[in-house]
Amino acid sequence: MEKLFEGQFPFDGQDRMVLQKVVDGHNEEEMARECLPFHLLTSVQREVLQSIAYGQSDKEIAMTYHKSSGTIRTLWLSLGRIGMPFRYKSDSQVNSHSAILALIVDGINYGYLKTKLPESVQELSLAENEVFELRLQGLAHPEIAIKRQVSLADVGQLSSNAIHKLMGNNFFHAAAIATYLKLHGKWSVCSGKGGKIINL
Repeated sequence: MEKLFEGQFPFDGQDRMVLQKVVDGHNEEEMARECLPFHLLTSVQREVLQSIAYGQSDKEIAMTYHKSSGTIRTLWLSLGRIGMPFRYKSDSQVNSHSAILALIVDGINYGYLKTKLPESVQELSLAENEVFELRLQGLAHPEIAIKRQVSLADVGQLSSNAIHKLMGNNFFHAAAIATYLKLHGKWSVCSGKGGKIINL
């Protein structure tokens, strides 16, 4: 600990930056925000990531920016490579899809990204919420099926139900909407049948 206050850090890179901010009295939220990798994104990568958070498909993004599908796919992969080390340091098996999902969630939470909100959404059931949360953690359908000991078809249906109730164009969009709801204290889960409507 003496080394920390003397300015000598037995760490490198991001860990060193975080420790320096602790010593300098920065609060936790400031440190978390500054340690995110959004400053590493090019303007094009940031625009594409924002389009994903808005719920646009690969084809729509390609048309918006007058790029080929191959170029957009390359941008997707580059976003995944940037996001992966920051959110999933200990898991080399995480794919680009999960890393981009993490960037979207962090981007909404810390004000780097916005999303297109519907007028209202419907509460998820307990089962839908469990599957949805596992997908937010980066788990794929087969992994969720094993974890919950249900069929792959059931996982797919519950995931589709969640996206539909959140009025998402796709899972990325639904994740962005859900993150917004949680951030603003509007997220709730239905313990019974149905589910109330949440106005935004």
